[in-house]
Amino acid sequence: YISGNVFTGQFPTEIGNLVGLEELSAAENRFGGTLPQELNQLTNLKSLSLQQVIHLGGIAGNVPSFANFGQLTNLELGSNSLTGTLPADLLANSLNLGKRIVIDLSDNLLQGTVPAQWSRFEQLFVDLAGNELTAISPSLC
Repeated sequence: YISGNVFTGQFPTEIGNLVGLEELSAAENRFGGTLPQELNQLTNLKSLSLQQVIHLGGIAGNVPSFANFGQLTNLELGSNSLTGTLPADLLANSLNLGKRIVIDLSDNLLQGTVPAQWSRFEQLFVDLAGNELTAISPSLC
C-alpha cells in the first residue's frame, strides 16, 4: 500500500518485477503518463487501485483489457484521464465470472457504449459516472 502520498510522474516500470503481488493500492497520489506495459506481468493481482485524489491529469491512455488477470476482482481507475472506449474483452480470462467484480472507471474521459460482452459477469458492480458514455448495451439491463 502506497496510497495517500504525493508520488508524481510516470508509474514505475519496475512494478513488473513483483510478479507474486496480489494487491496493489497506489491510489490518492499524483501519477501521470500511461500505465506501463510491465503491469501486465502482475497476473496474480486480485485488486488494483490507482484512482487519483484530484483530477489533475492523472493516468492517461486507453483502458487496458487486463485480459490475463484471471484473479482480478477489484479494479479502481477512477479520477484519471483515461480515454477511448471501454474494452469489450475486459478481464477476458477471468476465473471469477460468478464472483463479485468491482470496476471503478468514474471521472475519466471515456466514450462510446458499455459493451454487451460485460454481461458475462454474474455480479458486476461498475461505476462509470463522470465520463462521456452514450449508451449501455441492452443485454446489461
